[in-house]
Amino acid sequence: GKFDGIGAVCRKNDDGTVEIMDAYEDAPAYAAGLRNGDIITTVDGTDITGLDLTSTVALIKGDKGTSVHLDAIRDETAFFALKTFINTY
Repeated sequence: GKFDGIGAVCRKNDDGTVEIMDAYEDAPAYAAGLRNGDIITTVDGTDITGLDLTSTVALIKGDKGTSVHLDAIRDETAFFALKTFINTY
């Protein structure tokens, strides 16, 4: 089936963080700088700490052509903000 999203697979880790497991190279998430292993901390300014994976993914997904702002951590120290666009996959 097809769905609208940023082109990345996420998982909820045991410590409650949401990690990018697979950022597709031809997708908006990858183009915005997201890489495998990055930890998402906020979605459009909403702290996702404590949210389950389904709720987090619902915040990230959107209508094709819209954008979502993600804050993420790489290697536990580098914080960065990403604006990525929604495509259909």
